[in-house]
Amino acid sequence: MVDLTSEMAGLWAALGPAPAHRARVIQFAAATTGEGVSTVTREYARLAAVRARKPVWLVDGDLAQQGQLEAIAAEPDRFGQLGKPAQASPDGSSFFAVTPAPTGRD
Repeated sequence: MVDLTSEMAGLWAALGPAPAHRARVIQFAAATTGEGVSTVTREYARLAAVRARKPVWLVDGDLAQQGQLEAIAAEPDRFGQLGKPAQASPDGSSFFAVTPAPTGRD
C-alpha cells in the first residue's frame, strides 16, 4: 500500500470543488503498465469520497484484469466495503467498443 494522501490533497485543491449540481469526471491514463496510474487513481478516488462526503465511481478501463476491484476489496478498512455492482446502462448494453477487437489477453 502506498499512501498518497498529501499528493492527492494537493491535486484536489488544484482542481477545486465540483459544482454542487453536477458530477465531475477525471481520467488518469498511462502509456504502459507499471507506471503507477492504478495506485494514483485509487488514492484519488478514496480522497475524493472523503472530501466530497459521498460515494465515487472508480471505473477501471483495463478490460483484461480488474485490478482496482481486487485492491479495494483487499483493504476494506481503508476504502470501505464495496457496494453491489451496477450496470453502466439501464438496458445492459455496452457503452464502449474495443477497436480493433482483442485477439487474446496479450
